[in-house]
Amino acid sequence: MKRIVNSLLVLAILAGVTACSGSADTQNESDTPTWQEQYDLGVRYLSEGHYEEAIIAFTAAIEIDPKQALAYVGRGDAYVQSGETEENLVAAQADYEKAIELDEANVDAYLGLADVYIRLGDSERALEIIKQGIDRTGDGRLQIFFDELSERYQNNTQDLITVAGSIFMGEFDETYQKYCEEYDFRVGMRTYGIKFETPINIQIDGQSITIQEAEADNLFEHFDEESQLYNYSTQTAGMMIGRRMSLTGYVYQRDPAGELTHIEEGDNSEMVDYIYHPYGEYAFYLVSYKLLD
Repeated sequence: MKRIVNSLLVLAILAGVTACSGSADTQNESDTPTWQEQYDLGVRYLSEGHYEEAIIAFTAAIEIDPKQALAYVGRGDAYVQSGETEENLVAAQADYEKAIELDEANVDAYLGLADVYIRLGDSERALEIIKQGIDRTGDGRLQIFFDELSERYQNNTQDLITVAGSIFMGEFDETYQKYCEEYDFRVGMRTYGIKFETPINIQIDGQSITIQEAEADNLFEHFDEESQLYNYSTQTAGMMIGRRMSLTGYVYQRDPAGELTHIEEGDNSEMVDYIYHPYGEYAFYLVSYKLLD
């Protein structure tokens, strides 16, 4: 996304907060927007998926009061969610770092900065950032994130790879749908996989494996399921399905799939343990991506 935006859009957003009645000389001081009003406007735009407008609003808040760490975190979030371009990630990194400089106790700034490094493929630096946040704040969320991230990468013996491929969408089989309905699972019936342009060869537990496709993991950290992966209004595939991408991540082997031969009656305490892999026993954990078309 271009960092330089149309000046008319800036004026339109500012007009949403302050009324332009009378000349500048006679305008009441109360008509001038506060950093909090611009920040709240940015939060609203961000929640609605209007990332360019959110960046403008957060930038306005920063210009009014450049000492507010929350505005930098908000703008960093907007940059990341607007697309994983190098420009956006660099801008987000700078905002999160500034937020930490202003407020060392801002937990969201550490989480955001670590997320940027994960998307850049530098998990070691991400762990360092989270550990720094834990030492400074003692926050439980940071500790949980640190433990999960440490386990994830310690268990990953496969180096990061970058391959060309695309995301595709399917549906769970009829048996699994019945399983979910029986136990009132609040899950969708859609599944997502990664199809590689050419078969890839990987080493797992000393064995050479060649795969053409894999189950997609960690997609929701990068894409909005309700718009980019699936269009609920039209009941069709989202805008990112089938797009050609450069995908960075790693392949790992899932737990063995189980068989579901029947549905037990009764409450959840009698639930059948069923593991279902619609795209085989391997998954591709997505760390970052770049559109190729």
